Amino acid sequence: MNTHLEFDRTIRIAVIRSLIERGRAPEAHELAADYDCSLELVEASLTRLHEHHGLVLHPHSHRVWLAHPFSTAPTHFFVERAGDGRMPAGVAPNGKPAAGGLAPGHAASDSFASVDNSDDFQAPRGWWANCAKCAMGIVALLGGNARIHTRIAAEAEPLTLEFRNNAPATGDIVMHVALPVSRWWENVSYTCSTILFFRDERQVAAWSTAHGINHGAILSLDQAWGLARQWYGNAAGPEWRRKTAAEAAALFESLGLIGEFWAVPPNWK
Repeated sequence: MNTHLEFDRTIRIAVIRSLIERGRAPEAHELAADYDCSLELVEASLTRLHEHHGLVLHPHSHRVWLAHPFSTAPTHFFVERAGDGRMPAGVAPNGKPAAGGLAPGHAASDSFASVDNSDDFQAPRGWWANCAKCAMGIVALLGGNARIHTRIAAEAEPLTLEFRNNAPATGDIVMHVALPVSRWWENVSYTCSTILFFRDERQVAAWSTAHGINHGAILSLDQAWGLARQWYGNAAGPEWRRKTAAEAAALFESLGLIGEFWAVPPNWK
């Protein structure tokens, strides 16, 4: 067993679950305390996750900036929980995943598989997402019942997309992905900022011309929702792992996303 791989997966899941439950990413020293290990061990894990695109750290630090589909900084996308504020199944009330991928040399002490849905427990009312795809990814993590608050083309017109029973309740919206897959990680923050909702293809064309931003791929709302669900739907579960190049390519193809734009580069990681 690759102990670093298992520990890194555990740390990544802990970050995601903390964001779901508390609305913020844990600090490295909090993770070290949670898993009874050294700060250096956690910082090394966070660095590896950053290097392999498992999350994004703030420059010159070990603080989490992006943990897809979540952003720890304000963005154009706010995902509001629908319903009574109870946590989705499988998320622990302290943001810590069930034991299983602990630090090398440390034994499991507790399991956190249950959810505290008592009257005095309230989850965050919402979260910032990095882009349109990430916003729907958060909806998928919440079990398909939530609202996305954003603006069409990141401009003046407000947009609220509602999801009920694991499906969008709003139609006639498209998602534009400006950059091809091969360029997503050149500057992932910029990439995410250009994955937006639009009214239609004509609006995308006019917007791209006006702002000098690449006119990329346009997805129907159903395609975009399918991509987000399959990309992020298990991001908080113990089975999570980053998709391989072959798995990513197969997912794109299954949604009809084919051609050079969707080609997964050989250095995918």
